[in-house]
Parts: sequence; C-alpha cells; structure tokens
Amino acid sequence: MSALFTRTSPPEKTVFDIPGLSPEVMQLIIEFAYTGSVSVTGENVQELLLAAGQLNIMGVVQTCCDFLGEQLCPENCIGIFQFTGICFLTELQHKAYHYIIDHFEKLVVSEEFLQLSLQQLTDILGRNDLNVRKESIAFEAVLRWIVRVPEEREAHIAVLLSKVRLALMSMDYLRINVMSNELVKNNIKCRPMVREAIATMCHFMRNRRSHLCNHLLRPRLPNAVLLAVGGLNIPN
Repeated sequence: MSALFTRTSPPEKTVFDIPGLSPEVMQLIIEFAYTGSVSVTGENVQELLLAAGQLNIMGVVQTCCDFLGEQLCPENCIGIFQFTGICFLTELQHKAYHYIIDHFEKLVVSEEFLQLSLQQLTDILGRNDLNVRKESIAFEAVLRWIVRVPEEREAHIAVLLSKVRLALMSMDYLRINVMSNELVKNNIKCRPMVREAIATMCHFMRNRRSHLCNHLLRPRLPNAVLLAVGGLNIPN
C-alpha cells in the first residue's frame, strides 16, 4: 500500500486525499494493518471491497470475497455476479455465475433477474448445465425478462427463443403456450423455430436414436443429477 502513496508524491508529503473513501472504511483498513483482521458486514462489504482494491490490500479483498461467497442466495447472486465484473474478481465471479446456473429456477422470480443484460441471459439459457426441471421454465423466464421493459426487449425474442430447447417441451405446451404467444406469433424469425421444433419432435418419435445429435433435443445436464440404479435383490 505504501507504494500507492510514495510512487508519485514527494517524500515530505504526509497528508493524502483519497476520494470516495469514508472515514469508517478507512478506520477498518487501518485496524487491519495493525491487527490483520477486519469486520465485514452486509452493510460495509461493497465499499470496503472497492477501497481495498483501490489500495491494493489483498488480504481485505480476499476476506470480502469470502464473505460474499458465503452470502450467495437467489436474491443476490446476480447482483454479486455483476459487481464482480466491475471489480475484476474472477474467482468470486465464477462462483456467483455457477450459483446462477445451479439455482436458475429459484432466481427467475427475483427482482435481480430482470437486471440481466441480453448477453448475460443469452449465455445462461444456452448452457447445457442450466438447472431446470422443465424447459418451459426457460421460456417463461424469457417472457418475464421481456415484460420488464417491453419497448426495449421485445425485439430480442428471437435471439432468446433460439436458446430455449423447444423440442424438450411437451407438444401440448408448445402449441398452447408458445405458438399462441403474441411475441412469438408476431415475429417472423420465431415461427420457423416453433415449426422446426415440432418437426424435430415428430421425427424423434419415429427415430429415437438420432435425438442426441439435434441441439433442439439435447437434454440439459446440470451438475446435480440423481442417478437411480435398479437390480435384483438376491437374499443370502
């Protein structure tokens, strides 16, 4: 940290102005310098992390990252993920991103979900390990994201729908909920996607061996998979 103050300042200078740093956070950093420990809370972690990064105090940075990693939940994981992108905290960003993938069903109802960018949501929906029990959850998540700012987001329906594995839905859901949706019906790029999904499903009924080669039918494989094995129980 000393290099931060001495590199471009005359040696006789003893008073420094550090913009954006509150007295409370400065006190925590000074205490860390003497004790090697710091008190991190939900109220101070963001400011403390930014200050520690600015001052290159990696011990405090790591403590803050550990704290945030332990606090991950469906209500805050997206905010933490986006915050780490600003601060270039690769390890915590990776942890938050995989939390999003693993808990997608729970976080789609959160307010933070609606703050995802188009690119972020597209990347998430495109992942093979996205944890959804039914593909309809991915489709309904797209609709919820669009409804938040329809005048800006309706134009993205085709891009997002292309990441939803329509052929993994039931035929009834596809016809009743997807084909009848106004956004899908009114977009010239969406209608062929639905027709292709139906054709793929019909083909699969006739030739089940080919489904793994078709991206529309490729199942999601989340990290947590329950494997059930059955066999013959032979008494001793």
